[in-house]
Amino acid sequence: MWWPVRPRAAGQKNHNLLAGVDAVGPAAEVYLFCDSTHQAAPDLARQLAGPLVRGEAAFTTGYHEVDPGDSQTATLGYAFCVMLMRLLQAMGAFTQLWGGAMGMSRAAFEKYGVRSLWSETVVDDCSLTACCRCAARVCG
Repeated sequence: MWWPVRPRAAGQKNHNLLAGVDAVGPAAEVYLFCDSTHQAAPDLARQLAGPLVRGEAAFTTGYHEVDPGDSQTATLGYAFCVMLMRLLQAMGAFTQLWGGAMGMSRAAFEKYGVRSLWSETVVDDCSLTACCRCAARVCG
């Protein structure tokens, strides 16, 4: 595979994501993943699933916003970084799947070997983004 160091087991989040896929079984054509720690918009599932169902994308992602509750340097720095990352999503070279709100077709899950990838990595979104970029360039 393309990553230089492999953990012997998945991180807990990846383990939980794979358990969710297993729980849904083969009936699902689309998988949606969302962090429970972020408040989702009422139409988040529709926004993530729409392009997948219409065949416009193999993967979809949302992103989160930070509403700083104070004006401390660390808080404002974090809010600025998240805002910058969100704005950079529009530029292909910086597009990053965000595991906090992500969807994929079952076909993409199988085609890109997501089960194998997540069973050997710790971070779901970064590893999947790297895998997709590598596959697009036909990396070995």
